[in-house]
Amino acid sequence: MYIIKTFLIFAIITVSTLPCQAKALTLDKAIKSVADYFIKVLPENKKIAVRDIEAVDHSVASYIVGNFMNRFEESGKFIILDRQNLAVTQAEFDYQYGSGRVDDAKQKSMTRQEAPDIIITGSLKAVGKNYQLVISSIDLVSNETRQQSRTTQKPGNLMTSGLSLDASVYQVLSDLGKRVVQKTVVAIGEISNTQTGSTTSLSRWLKNSIETSIAQRNDGKFSVVSFGSGEDALIKANFNQAGNDVEVTLQLVDTKTSAISSSGKFKVSAKELSERNLSVLPQDGDAAISSDVYWEKQKAIEPYKGDNNKIKLVVTPNHNDRLYKEGDIMSFQVSADKECYIKVTYLDVYGKTRVIFPRNAQSKNKIEKGGTITIPDTGRFRMTKPYGEEIILIAAYEKPFGTSTANVENVTAASVKNGLKAKGIADDDFGEYSDEGNMNPVATTMFRYSIDR
Repeated sequence: MYIIKTFLIFAIITVSTLPCQAKALTLDKAIKSVADYFIKVLPENKKIAVRDIEAVDHSVASYIVGNFMNRFEESGKFIILDRQNLAVTQAEFDYQYGSGRVDDAKQKSMTRQEAPDIIITGSLKAVGKNYQLVISSIDLVSNETRQQSRTTQKPGNLMTSGLSLDASVYQVLSDLGKRVVQKTVVAIGEISNTQTGSTTSLSRWLKNSIETSIAQRNDGKFSVVSFGSGEDALIKANFNQAGNDVEVTLQLVDTKTSAISSSGKFKVSAKELSERNLSVLPQDGDAAISSDVYWEKQKAIEPYKGDNNKIKLVVTPNHNDRLYKEGDIMSFQVSADKECYIKVTYLDVYGKTRVIFPRNAQSKNKIEKGGTITIPDTGRFRMTKPYGEEIILIAAYEKPFGTSTANVENVTAASVKNGLKAKGIADDDFGEYSDEGNMNPVATTMFRYSIDR
């Protein structure tokens, strides 16, 4: 709260709008109304951080923060900073504005890359029989503040699904924390559909909710860092259809032993998924993919499941949660326990495939025994539209092969029905030639990832 008080003191321009409400709104309608206002008036392409919200309890605060983050993200107008980056930013701000040893110009330049341009903060407090939701935006560059206020009903009068998803995440994390005897540094791991391995809009929401819930906790059991920053454990999540509902499992996984040290489960109703516009299947552009098209695509890539591998082939993406935003850079490492030569095929949102490695005769696609290579070897893979799920397919061969990248196929529903199933991909993508003629791969693997705004 220190930084917020400081900025309010030094605010030069203040724009305040406090409309009187004749009738108390539900919390969801109040949040939507306030979010719509800020989405309309705040400048586009700014980095926004939704800070801690003071509320009646942690689950309500978590619900408000998560709801605002999702609405700002869905607008496509802003860059939403993940919760795990805000602790670093907060510490930097506390030093800069608290020590008095850094001048204004240097403060801005030092934090330009990591700090948000705008902070969203506020509170939900009881006022008589109702509650008052007060949300402020604070522009850290111009010092301009804007404020919106709405009268709401008591949080207990929320929609039927209410706080169940947010509160469930918070409760499970609290239970996991009780089993930890000392402070544990964690990173967010893979969050995917158990049955398909896909990352979806529910994956992204769960990631935000996990980070928010940890930030709201005050027992000091967990601190979140970026993956690969010396974490003690990973918090992973998986979900699967359970009748009309979805069952979610959170796991605390030791990074040294890969053992699951503790876990917890909860269910999410179909009604709540619909109200939050969340899906257990990936997107196809801006909408969730249909079940029929999705499963047809899975049949087409079945040869890459690695069921008959003769060597150990492992792929590790640079985003362990496999969740990317537009503009992110993707890379991945491929390792093998025996010498081999690999080919990488890219399957896009719409089902088209293209060989992306090796790119040419200069590409070093040989993996030494027990070795690892990083892809791309030159250049960068930058995430762009369309949004949705894409898949990297990897095949390993015993001998070198040609480097033609002309192989482009279509794995849409129509082409699958026309025969491009498992055999089709095996014939077209696996069929490589060495000096000794046609050869098939000794191992395959794949990983799925999703791109969002």
